[in-house]
Amino acid sequence: DDCFVTGGGEDMLIDNLTCEGGNGISVGSLGNGADVVRCTIRNSRVTNSLNGLRVKSETNAVGLHRGVTFENIELKDIHQYGISIYGNYGPTYPTGEPTFFVMDQLTMRNIKGTMKAPGGANV
Repeated sequence: DDCFVTGGGEDMLIDNLTCEGGNGISVGSLGNGADVVRCTIRNSRVTNSLNGLRVKSETNAVGLHRGVTFENIELKDIHQYGISIYGNYGPTYPTGEPTFFVMDQLTMRNIKGTMKAPGGANV
């Protein structure tokens, strides 16, 4: 599953994380009023994973992502998506219906990497 995931909180710093396999690094999936405020994930590496970086909120959820920053992250041999942002994540994700979640001040800085599988979305 996800190497790192948060379901809500404030003033989080995740530094020098190394992930191999699984679904990479996720902020969310958030729902039922859960908020993530001022979360920084930096100086990290995701290798040979299905996904690289994900930001997710659940379908029909109300809440907030504010001040989420990903920086200085290397993605290597990612199979499906280097970066994905879901505003409608659920059991049959994505549903195609928008959520009531606010995403504000999302920053991605110095993210680089490679894809492994043909047909995957480039990093």
